[in-house]
Amino acid sequence: MGGVSWPIGAFVLSRVVVAITMAVAAVTQGVSFAATIDTWDSVWYLRAARHGWPSTLPLHHGYPTASTVAFFPVFPLLVRWLSAVSGLSLLTAGAAVSMLTGLLATMAVWMLVRSYAGDKVARRAAILMAVFPGSFVFSLVYSEGLMIALAALSLLAASKDRWVAAGLLAALATATRPDAMVLVGSLGLAALAAIWRERHWSALAAPVLAPIGFVAYQLYLWAHTGNPQAWFVTERGGWRSFLQPSFPLVVLRRFAADPFGNWNNTTVVLGMVVVAVCLVALALHRPPWPVLLYGVGVIALAIFTTPLSARPRFILDAFPLVVALATATRGISFAVLAVVSTTVLVLLTVVSVSSVLIVP
Repeated sequence: MGGVSWPIGAFVLSRVVVAITMAVAAVTQGVSFAATIDTWDSVWYLRAARHGWPSTLPLHHGYPTASTVAFFPVFPLLVRWLSAVSGLSLLTAGAAVSMLTGLLATMAVWMLVRSYAGDKVARRAAILMAVFPGSFVFSLVYSEGLMIALAALSLLAASKDRWVAAGLLAALATATRPDAMVLVGSLGLAALAAIWRERHWSALAAPVLAPIGFVAYQLYLWAHTGNPQAWFVTERGGWRSFLQPSFPLVVLRRFAADPFGNWNNTTVVLGMVVVAVCLVALALHRPPWPVLLYGVGVIALAIFTTPLSARPRFILDAFPLVVALATATRGISFAVLAVVSTTVLVLLTVVSVSSVLIVP
């Protein structure tokens, strides 16, 4: 198996494993297979696809509460479009979009890594992306696949001096997930390097275009709801989510006080250990600076944001960290890593779709 068949094959096999796992979980829980997909944030993405975004922020005791305002538009609009043109239910369309963009993400990371590290590392990166524990969201209705694909393709375009394409891809990414705003810094660094080396002032198009998706969504919410901080107050009020520099210490103190009393907290601490290992691998096998900055920036946003932190899907979003593990291992060590990762993927899938012990 060679060429593009590596990322495709790895992704398809991983989805078969996840689908079997979800089917077994559905049977043991006495629910439908669809119910294992329509869970957690899948519910909110489907609600955004069906009803859009409220013109008045929902309140609970006078404070903004959870609503679709927290969910950026590109992914749910894509789900709505596929449902409309195909006649599929929103749930089926959402699962299809998530699966297809997950495949695209795996292929995009493979293409990016191959451009700077060669075929062998790119193959290992594609396999690990497909079986990394956080990749179970590719089988739900989540926007991770779309953002990772757009980010990887944007960084790839920048590496080839295709600055407008890089900026437009990044703009779509920042209208998909907020953590994609890290691309502004990554593309800015790439542009500065191009200007320094070759006086390519056109490179500035990439970082200028990149934040347009995020800014456009904030302006839309302002015009739609009348509140210029609609997204921020919804995140804080509905999900208690905001930047908190001390949050890693809070997590560690909770773990020290009761290591296995809260599986969410335990998962986050284990995730922090994985991040530490990934950062060492990243330092030893340094990718191009814009790629490195993207990975470190995305995981830093997650770690210092309550209640997110180093959950598996946020490590997946910071895909250069996953790639660093694939770069640092080969042969037997990589095979062991892939088997362990697949095993944890199965376990995390079961727990996430059949209980509330661990939040994805």
